[in-house]
Amino acid sequence: MSGAPATSRLYFFDNVRYLVIIWVTLFHVASGLAGHQEFIRDSNTSVVFSVFHAYSVTVMMAIMFFTAGYFSTPSLRNRRTGLFLKNKLVRLGLPWLVGVLFLGPTMPYMAYYSRSFAGLSSDSYWDFWQRYMGSIFDGWLLPINFTANPIFHQQHFWFLSVLFVFFVAHALLRDARACWGLTDAEPAVERAVSQWDFARAFLLTALVAIVGFALCNQLDLPSGTFAFFFKVSALDVALYGSVYALGAYAHARRWYTNSQAPGWKAVGFIALFLLGVALSTAAVFFQSGMDSPLLMFFGSAAAVLINLLSVLGFTSLIHHHMNTPSHINERFAANSYSVYLVQYPVVLVFRLMNFSWEVSPFIKFITAGVPALVVSYLISEYLIGRRPPLAVFATVGMHATLCLFGLPRTDFSHQLLDRQAQFHAVIPAEARPVALLDERMESGGWGSSMTGITWQDGELYFGSTEGLQAMRTEGIWKMLEGEESIRRVAALGQGLLAVAGDRTLSIWHSDTNNAQEINLSGEGIVNELVSDGKGGFFYEFVSHKGNATLVHRHSDDAEQVSSLPIAGAGALSTTHQSILWTADSTLAVYRLDISADGALRVRNSFAEVFMADGKYGRARPDPMQHTVSGLTVDREGRLFLVNRVGLQVFDPTGALLGVVQLPDQPTDCTFGGPDLSTLYIATKDQVYALETRTAGSPLAPLDEMINDL
Repeated sequence: MSGAPATSRLYFFDNVRYLVIIWVTLFHVASGLAGHQEFIRDSNTSVVFSVFHAYSVTVMMAIMFFTAGYFSTPSLRNRRTGLFLKNKLVRLGLPWLVGVLFLGPTMPYMAYYSRSFAGLSSDSYWDFWQRYMGSIFDGWLLPINFTANPIFHQQHFWFLSVLFVFFVAHALLRDARACWGLTDAEPAVERAVSQWDFARAFLLTALVAIVGFALCNQLDLPSGTFAFFFKVSALDVALYGSVYALGAYAHARRWYTNSQAPGWKAVGFIALFLLGVALSTAAVFFQSGMDSPLLMFFGSAAAVLINLLSVLGFTSLIHHHMNTPSHINERFAANSYSVYLVQYPVVLVFRLMNFSWEVSPFIKFITAGVPALVVSYLISEYLIGRRPPLAVFATVGMHATLCLFGLPRTDFSHQLLDRQAQFHAVIPAEARPVALLDERMESGGWGSSMTGITWQDGELYFGSTEGLQAMRTEGIWKMLEGEESIRRVAALGQGLLAVAGDRTLSIWHSDTNNAQEINLSGEGIVNELVSDGKGGFFYEFVSHKGNATLVHRHSDDAEQVSSLPIAGAGALSTTHQSILWTADSTLAVYRLDISADGALRVRNSFAEVFMADGKYGRARPDPMQHTVSGLTVDREGRLFLVNRVGLQVFDPTGALLGVVQLPDQPTDCTFGGPDLSTLYIATKDQVYALETRTAGSPLAPLDEMINDL
């Protein structure tokens, strides 16, 4: 048993409340420094914050739901259901409504401000807010989106709506038990509760959550914002609902009173059980691999047990060491709820203030986290706590101020604004990517994981895990004969395609519908294919040792090999008689000039890939997260590349003109259509068409190819 003193007031729960809110605040500071999709995502990252983020993401909220469940029982016991729900609706519903309408939208708007590649045509927060709130009616089930896109999301206010639903369920269950003649019996205070009893309650809770996880996976339940109010994530409901119920059970059994508290023996019981589950998970992984359903089961069980063990350990630790009265702790606890409401936007403000600093991420963490906590507390104590109407008025006033004046733009933002006319001269402002995989193929379906795409002779070809596929101009898809899995394709003209499989390279003949395999020099993979415009092609060969070479295979089958270590994606620029190429280990796009004999002579930096972190033009870490997966060039020498940010457009000098966002992460792009003015973009599961005001470069005519031999 814990050595905590017997007391009628559970002082330690005050400390649990404000300590977990501090935890949540620091978690939000660390999220962007961990490299995750957050509003203010920094390129100065550390693995420390990644580990902290991975551990905290569900654990801290589990503690909050456990605490809420514990105190819901006495609150419900002293009120009728109607009065109880009315009280909770006022306490949770009004802050939620003000938050999602006026405070929450400022957070993705700050992402607009910091990333600077979307919504540049207007500084108006009012325009952004209308699009943001208008997205509520785009569908019944809306996606969860933490990018700069103006898609409605409840932000951190989701906790209030989910908690209210739990309160409703708790109250209705209480009434149902009363109708059935069941009452909550008061346990005898003298009854001793063993440490195994505590551990058993946690393990039974874990079992319920694990079963809920399994059912959610089996039923493939969706996740998103449901009917504006309720953020649906079935997995979260299974975990947090179970933890909330455990908190209610803990109060009913008088845990934490009269020294009836879980201690380190209970922690040890659950830790040993978790160790067994973890070892089972590892065994399944090494025996069956990542795709095993058992791995999903044991992994979910381990995750649930980690959460519950953390709840038990955290509350037990605070109960043992911080269960004494303190005025400071009392004030912190009294402000914990209000601090939770305002801390995330405050965090983002301070993250914006140190955003451009080229310093250690730990310095950024401290210089954003500490003042964010202080300012959030001051707002709670002196504004929300003492002048609630004034707090609401200030929130709405801030909203109105942003609508009128917006936020000042960054230097880079102004650069892109100055180039908007150039950008829209290439990509019309009204142009939108159109999904093409709506028609079924002749074979009855299409493959996934599209990794290469090209246009030739009125057909769009793309490679996938299921082979080489094509689309005619009339929109009918077909499966072609060839490799089982296709990584890249390149148009060579005269009905020929260069096709790269997992470890093969071949020339596919459209007239005979067969492939001629090319012998590779050694073991390795073909990572990229680029047509030379004259019947030959460049391909990148990566050996099993990781060494990369660029090979120019001419139309007469002669090959020239470059030892340049440039693993990445490439495209031919006919305007400059050069190859534009990226390297996976950098953010640069290089220009490799082609000499008269076909050799690559010069290597120059042409452009820098945009990472969407607002620091364009600076040397930054973590380039692998933004590796370029496809390049193409128009006949004017402009560069079009795709990475996780979207489609990036550069002028012939290498200056970024703008970015087109896509619904999915793109993998490759190419010009096509009757006049080569349509830009086709492949993603993992879709192909999009984007109309442009430019055109790609046509292949050389047959007589020119012959003369070149």
